[in-house]
Amino acid sequence: MDSISSVRDSLPKQHRAHFETLRQEIIIFTEVHGIPKESLGKPDLLREVTGKLSTSDLERLANLLERFEYLVKNGEPKKEDYTEAL
Repeated sequence: MDSISSVRDSLPKQHRAHFETLRQEIIIFTEVHGIPKESLGKPDLLREVTGKLSTSDLERLANLLERFEYLVKNGEPKKEDYTEAL
């Protein structure tokens, strides 16, 4: 949990709520689809557990993870995320 707090706290204050929103969306998605949290950091395991998901569910998960990664790496949401929030 400390690492989540430190990553969130490293972001500019105006983007921390977006971080939490994406994080919660990912958690809810994985719980609904029975995907173990630890698989998110292991591509081979993630590929295995997501093999039975529909194409639209796979696209949704990929989109959430890409947006989350972009936010963490760049310290701001992707432009389309920022535009949606306005």
